[in-house]
Amino acid sequence: MAKTKREAKSAKTQTLLTWKEVDPETLQSEAAAAYNDYKSIRAEAKVAREKFEKLFTESAALPITHGLMFSYRFGKLSVAIVETKKANSKAIDFKSLKDALYGDT
Repeated sequence: MAKTKREAKSAKTQTLLTWKEVDPETLQSEAAAAYNDYKSIRAEAKVAREKFEKLFTESAALPITHGLMFSYRFGKLSVAIVETKKANSKAIDFKSLKDALYGDT
């Protein structure tokens, strides 16, 4: 059997769970095909989730100093407003600033 991935307590039973990593290459062909379908659908869902979060965040029109964190726990949509990292305060020369504002002149 594969090594332990992590241990956690089940919220419902308070029983300590020991997770084991399974090598997908060892699955029976029908289960392996279903697992590959699941992974493909999950990749598509990730793209859709990222698109949704981007559009939602843009429509929130938060100041540049803030962003949103998303949670989908228990199938419910929740958001939290968080402070983003401060902008790089490293000084730049005037020509770089001018180029950034007006393009190469």
